[in-house]
Amino acid sequence: MQDKCIPVCLGVIDIVLSLLWVLVGSIPFETANAILETVFTAITQGVLAAGLRPPFFCYRYL
Repeated sequence: MQDKCIPVCLGVIDIVLSLLWVLVGSIPFETANAILETVFTAITQGVLAAGLRPPFFCYRYL
């Protein structure tokens, strides 16, 4: 695997783990709006968690 793919892979892993965490915490879905809200929350948390990692990998590309 190329070094440039590592941050992308970690970002995808963060989003998937956040999605699983949020879905398990809000299982009784009552409306479609609740499902969309859960997915949005999970993606937002995953992106924020992935955004904390780039400083550790940027030194390779500068």
